[in-house]
Amino acid sequence: MESEWLGYPGATEEQIVAAETRLGIILPPSYRTFLKITNGWPAVPGPNRLYSTEEINWFCAENQDWIDEWKAALKFIPPITDEQYLVYGEDCLWNQPIRTEYMQTALQISDEEDGSVVLLNPKIIHNYEWEAWLLINGRAGIFRCHCFQEMIQTMGMQSPWL
Repeated sequence: MESEWLGYPGATEEQIVAAETRLGIILPPSYRTFLKITNGWPAVPGPNRLYSTEEINWFCAENQDWIDEWKAALKFIPPITDEQYLVYGEDCLWNQPIRTEYMQTALQISDEEDGSVVLLNPKIIHNYEWEAWLLINGRAGIFRCHCFQEMIQTMGMQSPWL
């Protein structure tokens, strides 16, 4: 009987540490766990192919144009307070408040699929976990979660690694 596993072989600790060294960071726990189980994830069943340790990179390195477009589009919007920004849950699944300055330091962990990308935000940390985003450029929408694990679960993906 063939395996039903859709993922890839897990990353070694050496591969994860090499990515962290290359990026100058320590990856958040749930994302590290994911990489140890599967070093990336095909686009099925999710909206994007999740990158391997060798592919993850800073969002600004590949998508500075997106950042510039978002900043220009939102430049007349008043700043968002922490109270407004730090709201999560079912009542605000899409078009949550965004701080474009966080895009400059976000880690891109997926390919771009139909104008959407999965990011981890190191500027907002909850219990050692970085905030996770599904950013949709074409319709200027964002879906934010406390962490990578919560995003995967909220999106209804089967997550044998979490």
